[in-house]
Amino acid sequence: MNSYAVGPPKHRIDSQYSAAEFACGFRIRPTPASTRLRSLNPQPAFQQGVSEIILRTEELVALELVADIVL
Repeated sequence: MNSYAVGPPKHRIDSQYSAAEFACGFRIRPTPASTRLRSLNPQPAFQQGVSEIILRTEELVALELVADIVL
């Protein structure tokens, strides 16, 4: 039985990535540096005239946002 808890087979690991980029070896993208929020609601969700906001992902994680639908 192969288990990723023990470790994946050697042929499944891409050795071009360092230990710091471990997830990339499994073809998992790292956390993006920024995240874009766009309101699709006809009623303004942001301040008047603002249709989208771009935040550093670390700032977004710190916010307590409530959303009815996330796409």
